[in-house]
Amino acid sequence: MSKRKSHSVSITQHKLTVGPIPPPEQLARYNAIVPGFAERIISRWEE
Repeated sequence: MSKRKSHSVSITQHKLTVGPIPPPEQLARYNAIVPGFAERIISRWEE
């Protein structure tokens, strides 16, 4: 009888952005949740 060993693998991804305006991909996700939210963020930093 053979014994099987179990292994687990964990993968973690970290993203770091610097600056007042999120990257385009994140702005698109915000817009998907709240339409027009990306424009509100950008307008805020143009003042």
